[in-house]
Amino acid sequence: MNTNKETKPEKSENEKQEERKRLKLENEQEEMIERRKRMEERNNKLDNERDEMIQRRKQMENERVNKWKMNEMKSRKKEQRWKMNEMK
Repeated sequence: MNTNKETKPEKSENEKQEERKRLKLENEQEEMIERRKRMEERNNKLDNERDEMIQRRKQMENERVNKWKMNEMKSRKKEQRWKMNEMK
């Protein structure tokens, strides 16, 4: 009987250790999930910022081109006026 009593607490200690290991693993898994979630959020934020930058660059380029076109048109008009004045 004595040996049975001695083995039971050992088994119980083993069970406790197993439970601790299981809980530790669960916690680690939850932490990993949280880390992944935060990383995903961060990546999404960075993607959005990158997309905004690309849009801003495109808009700036379009504005630059439009300004250049307007200046070109003004220049042509001036040239036409100058030619017209010369012909008179």
